[in-house]
Amino acid sequence: MEKGIIKENCGSKLWWNHEVGEQIKKRDQLYHRAAITHTEEDWRNFKAQRNRVVTLIRNAKTNYFNEKIDSLKSNSKEMWKIYKKIICMQEHENKKN
Repeated sequence: MEKGIIKENCGSKLWWNHEVGEQIKKRDQLYHRAAITHTEEDWRNFKAQRNRVVTLIRNAKTNYFNEKIDSLKSNSKEMWKIYKKIICMQEHENKKN
């Protein structure tokens, strides 16, 4: 990579917001608690929070990209860049699974 050039990868988290960060911290705290206590209730709480975080992230990504695409309807070049990022992120997610 050349000096002074910053490349944005397909997995950049421009959709990230404060609420997502706070909910992830809460999920992590619940996980640590469940890992220490090994109680069924703590594991249930962790799993419920984990599912809320996944839904929150999914919604944040969807909202971010929908707003971005709507704002770029008059600029097809930039809009296609966003489409390519979405495709790249989907391919990246598929490789994880």
